[in-house]
Amino acid sequence: MVAFIAPPLVEAAISTFGWRGAYAITGLVPLAISLPIVLLFLRLPGDVDEAEVQKNSSVEPAPEPLWGYTRKEALVEYRFWALGIALMLMGLAVAGLLPNFVSILTDKGMAREEAAGIAAVIGLAVLAGRVLAGFMMDRFWAPAVAAVFISMPVLSMIVFLFLPVSGATAIIAAATLGLALGAEVDMLA
Repeated sequence: MVAFIAPPLVEAAISTFGWRGAYAITGLVPLAISLPIVLLFLRLPGDVDEAEVQKNSSVEPAPEPLWGYTRKEALVEYRFWALGIALMLMGLAVAGLLPNFVSILTDKGMAREEAAGIAAVIGLAVLAGRVLAGFMMDRFWAPAVAAVFISMPVLSMIVFLFLPVSGATAIIAAATLGLALGAEVDMLA
């Protein structure tokens, strides 16, 4: 949903505060939202509620059951590194286009406001990509489905390279990019 709302808001921030101000605002908003939540609600295993301990001194924190690899075991496992490298490459291929989408459209002659509005299509396509990729991976061979979704940003770039940029072609590029972004988390599994 943020990917749908953010492009027009960031464009408004750029118009009001310049790109440097908008960059700072864009960085501070997640911090302002997440930091209070983490400080209020994050509890690590072994953390003890001091009020509960004072109320009943016999209360000891129950150890949580451990499962999976330890950090040391994971770091020597080739699957960990293969997954990390695959995630990095997908991030470069897919998310690398996202912050440049509006700039690409404006370089092709589109007004910034129109480009920001079209970039909002990415947000809707992300939601569709999450549902569609999961649905398809449940029914078809997951590696083939993942290959199709991860290839979608290539379609976006082909649109930009070989077709004149109009509202329709920009929406196609935004939709294919958003579908790939939405499917990215499902593809990790």
